[in-house]
Amino acid sequence: MVSTVDWKNKMRDSLLQKQADYIRTQVRMPPDLHEAASQYAKENGMSLNAVINLFVESGLNPKSNNPIQDITTLSDEIATKVVDLLNKKAP
Repeated sequence: MVSTVDWKNKMRDSLLQKQADYIRTQVRMPPDLHEAASQYAKENGMSLNAVINLFVESGLNPKSNNPIQDITTLSDEIATKVVDLLNKKAP
């Protein structure tokens, strides 16, 4: 499982590469999506660029171990267990 910390370290290391190794591009997105991505970046100590790369990679490789998929799977498992426990306590 790849944690957000591991992802941050990977992105930091990759950012140390020369800028010539990257392709510059512009992306248009709705303001609310930009705000959500910016907020996620701020809360996780990441740049907006790193967040966009993380989400694009996660979307293109949904079966790979990535923090977003791991969190989604984990939250689904927790929700299922909570519902099961609540159902067991119900008279």
